[in-house]
Amino acid sequence: MKRALLVLAALVVAAMITALIVISRARPDMPEEWRALRLGMTREQVAAACPDYDGSLYELKGRDLLTRKGTMFGGPCHWDLDLEFDGRGRLTGGFLAFYHDEQAIFDIKRRFPLR
Repeated sequence: MKRALLVLAALVVAAMITALIVISRARPDMPEEWRALRLGMTREQVAAACPDYDGSLYELKGRDLLTRKGTMFGGPCHWDLDLEFDGRGRLTGGFLAFYHDEQAIFDIKRRFPLR
């Protein structure tokens, strides 16, 4: 009986690890041009590196948002990059988030590493 429970527990753990690997590989990649962003870049440099950057929120909030839409498991999803700027308009940081619009279990949000 104990042995059967251990085998069952091992199978459950293996299934969970497999599911996590499948989910992580199914998520669309973050836009490659976002990886080019560096600390201290001006808004103009950010616009040159990211063609979809329009700077529309900066004047209102002192920060900006880049969004890229996609699909995962047949449902709509999107990546958001919330950019933070200092008073001189230089990039100081950001938050990266992935949202699956139908299944929140796939969502992630973390500090965006800028060098």
